[in-house]
Amino acid sequence: MQELHPSPKIPPQIQLRGSLPIPENLTEADIRRALRSLSFHSAPGPDGLRPAIFKCLAHAPGGAESTSSALAELTVFCNKCVDGDLPSSMSPWFASANLIGIPKPGSEKIRPIAIGTILRRLISKSLAFKTCSSEYVQAYFADQQLSVGTRGGAEAIVHAARRTVELHKCNDMVLLQIDAKNAFNSIERNVILQEAVVHTPSISRFVHYIYGDAPFLIFGNNLIRSSTGTQQGDPLGMLLFSLALHPVILKVSEKFPQITLNAWYADDGTLIVPRSIANDVLSFIKSEGEKVGFCLNVTKTNAWWPSQSPTSSGTISCNMVFSSAISILGSPVGDAEGCREIIEDRMATVCMFWEKLLEIQDPQVAFHLLRLCASTCRLLYLFRTTPPHITKPQAKEFDLGMRRVFENLHGGMPDASWNYATLPFHSGGMGLTPAALLPDICYVASILSTFPKIQGMLKDASYLCPQLLNASAENIALILPESETVTAQGLIAKARESRSGSVHDIQQTLTELSQEWRSVLIAPDPKDTSPAAIRSRIRVNSVRSESASRPFYSLPQSHNGTRAEPEIWKTMVRFRLGVPLFNGTRICSLCQSSALDIFGHHASVCRNADGTTRRHNKLRDRLLKILKNQHYGLAVQREWCFPQDAHLPT
Repeated sequence: MQELHPSPKIPPQIQLRGSLPIPENLTEADIRRALRSLSFHSAPGPDGLRPAIFKCLAHAPGGAESTSSALAELTVFCNKCVDGDLPSSMSPWFASANLIGIPKPGSEKIRPIAIGTILRRLISKSLAFKTCSSEYVQAYFADQQLSVGTRGGAEAIVHAARRTVELHKCNDMVLLQIDAKNAFNSIERNVILQEAVVHTPSISRFVHYIYGDAPFLIFGNNLIRSSTGTQQGDPLGMLLFSLALHPVILKVSEKFPQITLNAWYADDGTLIVPRSIANDVLSFIKSEGEKVGFCLNVTKTNAWWPSQSPTSSGTISCNMVFSSAISILGSPVGDAEGCREIIEDRMATVCMFWEKLLEIQDPQVAFHLLRLCASTCRLLYLFRTTPPHITKPQAKEFDLGMRRVFENLHGGMPDASWNYATLPFHSGGMGLTPAALLPDICYVASILSTFPKIQGMLKDASYLCPQLLNASAENIALILPESETVTAQGLIAKARESRSGSVHDIQQTLTELSQEWRSVLIAPDPKDTSPAAIRSRIRVNSVRSESASRPFYSLPQSHNGTRAEPEIWKTMVRFRLGVPLFNGTRICSLCQSSALDIFGHHASVCRNADGTTRRHNKLRDRLLKILKNQHYGLAVQREWCFPQDAHLPT
């Protein structure tokens, strides 16, 4: 861990607080916004405090516009910190952090994550929100550094790279993937402080206070001084790192105007250049990067092109990749078959996780891990950045695997019950959105929300391929209600106007519409009067309520009663989805008169069982008697009956 935090080549040159620009004060609205963005149970820093202790300050009894004395005092203190008006001796401790090592995928190395004190994180988040959204910062980074103030920046780079490869695949070009050694922890601290003064003067005093002296990093029983770079985990870390690196990126574009694409996401650069100048570009990045502490990792910097082969002319001084596709920022780019191979490798990782889930003895815990960590959520980024015709076959396979895991946890079920399980909780389902529903929706939503950035990177408005949009529009129209008209022309128009709004907003809207339409299609025909159809309609109506769904989406915890025994949980799930609980009809052993139907409905209304309905009816009858004695004209509500039964189900 000490090796990942090297000593600086030149000690930081601290400017006096009075010589730095006067900051702009934070408002209570800024503090409230930052508090709301903090995770309630986020890990504590060296102070031992979680965000929960301060989040209550963001909730004012009088509404969103009202305030509280505690929030007002907190804002005053935060502004004092932003102004750097604190004892200098307290700086290394105020900016200190707990260190944890996260293993890097496919490597024995670790990534050091710093968890700072709650006040430092709160102030940094407030400043990050305010600074990254400023017009100056947006214009400065423009279309070359997309990790700051840009929603969907990584997706925009992938789309731009794919389009550039398609347009120039017959040319003698090469795609360079830039990789650096320990980038965030090695960037020169002096450069960070200087660039903060020039480009973000409103936060320069705070930046000098927390990074001017070497903060303490606590790793177990060891104290490490952070003398270079930014802390990974600091909300301002991405902005400060990008400020230090951006002059190098600008120099590359100025030195080599032949570069077709020069886009960066933090320290990950994606450049498409003529093969003849590839070595010159790498040498220039290496020499200029070393001046700011950005050390190029030549062995992990890749050079790829679809037509590249070992016999291609010219050798590039980095790792040459000979394949039909390559992964760029976690998404495949190249021909369809090569992209599918990369996606299959990702899915194999999910399948390994599924196998581990099946070893868990508690099906309730396993279900929540499946829904939150190993369901369609694992593929959303791939769907957003990869054309639908590539991802659809894998999406169908993924749905089959997800159903297999769900049935292994809760028992086999007919197709109708599984279809209900793939609906949202408010529609009577289990929240397992089918992957096959999303490729077109996610991809189009990503294109629409990132189109301005794509257009800026490519300087070409022809990115939105009409054939692709026509196909996606037709496919989306098939899964939306007939009242929703979707055309390629409408998508293009929306893309050209899409200056705000995120991929998540567009994607969520289309997904919710499609899921609502699916719930209508799956529901029993209202004209069907058969006992099975009536039973199914009553069940669906009863399980859609908030109170009926809460036990299924609440995380299992013993202290608040949301954890169920394994067999009880399985029975709850199967009852909710309309799966038969028994093999055949039999007489109830308690009342000895009614048939114990295979769906378990009688168990909830048995006259001799002290169930919910019986207790409810006792309370109802008692209240009715009291009110009638007071001469209120009341009557019992007419019962909503199951076939062959005369009691309201729960």
